Amino acid sequence: MTRMTLDSADHYTVGWIAALPIERAAATALLDERHHEPQGFSQHPSDTNSYTWGRMGEHNIMIASLPAGEEGNGILDV
Repeated sequence: MTRMTLDSADHYTVGWIAALPIERAAATALLDERHHEPQGFSQHPSDTNSYTWGRMGEHNIMIASLPAGEEGNGILDV
C-alpha cells in the first residue's frame, strides 16, 4: 500500500488520543488510509508520544498514544 504525505499538519482536523496499546491498534485498524508524517511536522525532543497519521472517510486524523511499552492514566501532552 502506498502511503501519502500531506504538506502540513494543519490538514489534520481530528485528534484521537489512545491511552492503551489496544486502543491505538483499534483506532489504526479503522483508518481507511495510513499517511506518512506530514511535511513540516517536527516532534519536540521531549515529546515521547507516538503518532499515527491517516484518513477515515473525509477526515484526516492524527492518533496520539503513549510510547511503546508505557501504559497508564498519565496525561498525554499533545
